[in-house]
Amino acid sequence: MGQDDADRLAESNAVPNEAQNALRETLPATEALTAATPAPPDAEDIDPLSVQEERRRRVAAAQDEELRWSNLRTVLRGEDTSLGYKAARDAWKMADRFVLSEDEVLYFVGTNRRSDPDEQQEMWMRLVVPSTMVQEVLQSCHDSLEGGHQGINRTYHRVKADYYWIGLYADVEKHVRSCPDCCSSKSRPQLRGYSPGNVLAERPFQMVSMDFVIPLPKSRRGNTALLLFQCSFTGFVMGKAMSDTTALVVAQAFEECVYRRFGAPSLIRHDRDPRFMSEVFQVFAEMMQSRSRATLSYRPQANGQQERSVKTVMQSVRVYAEDPLQQDWDEIAEKLIFAINNSQDGTWKETPFYLVHGWDAQSTLKAMSSSPKRGSGRQSDALAWRREVNRQQEIALSMAK
Repeated sequence: MGQDDADRLAESNAVPNEAQNALRETLPATEALTAATPAPPDAEDIDPLSVQEERRRRVAAAQDEELRWSNLRTVLRGEDTSLGYKAARDAWKMADRFVLSEDEVLYFVGTNRRSDPDEQQEMWMRLVVPSTMVQEVLQSCHDSLEGGHQGINRTYHRVKADYYWIGLYADVEKHVRSCPDCCSSKSRPQLRGYSPGNVLAERPFQMVSMDFVIPLPKSRRGNTALLLFQCSFTGFVMGKAMSDTTALVVAQAFEECVYRRFGAPSLIRHDRDPRFMSEVFQVFAEMMQSRSRATLSYRPQANGQQERSVKTVMQSVRVYAEDPLQQDWDEIAEKLIFAINNSQDGTWKETPFYLVHGWDAQSTLKAMSSSPKRGSGRQSDALAWRREVNRQQEIALSMAK
């Protein structure tokens, strides 16, 4: 190709002068528009307090849209003169059991069931959930990882601890029974038969049971098994995802999950798995001065509490692990164990976490309700003062009649 041909090709591919001038004129405006377009927010730039304030603003607005709670908020603000006689009367009937926070969010006032009946009852604040937000709360307390797809009773007590609305149990029962993940991943509970009796613990971590959850799909970390430990007295569950299930690794997992946190138990309960019956693990138990007792063959009832916990964990993990995108089941299992430990036990009527530590865990579900501090003196005094004023008002009205 000659020089003349190259010049003609360049001229044919070149942008005309008029188009170049128009492009130069629009370029500054395009740059200004690009600079003015805000970048998507980074997770580190989000202020948690701002998110909480926005959530509480939404709750307050939804409460104000529902007639029952709107009238009650009006009465608590001292503006009952703007209501009709019947609306004000119905609101005053409920006023003793509710309180408004500083940012106009309505709370139900209950008593702490753990407080001593001989002493002053401790106040328990529960967020009033309007009907338009009930489904959102149920999804957070049941469908999320902290909810763990637990059953009706556990989900009910989890919701009841921080939230209040009329018909709460019926809504929880309907939501759990209609949950597609629970229906497809959980089997119906078997009928309870006569218990043949078993060794009973008398204090926390006096007896610890252990068992494997296998087989599980291979995770991204290479784990294929989940080793579970459980305190027989409190029901507190601990877990360790494993890729190697030899006897030595099992002993190391026991030391990490149980011994370093709670000390050596008096009795270790397990089935007749070769890894538990091996000489390595038996010597490890003797070093801790713990007795190792295996159940009889074909008699899983002897370690029934642990077998039931294995079933609960397997059902919960299966809900998430069967999803093709949930190949990190080992991380999910740890979160689900936290959810199980913070669910009310049907026998003790308390959570295993509370029985072990003596206090309730602060979870994101509690942070969502952002309840005021329970039993604070200022709130207790204000509630007592308001009840006394209402009582004096009723006495005055009866005397006037």
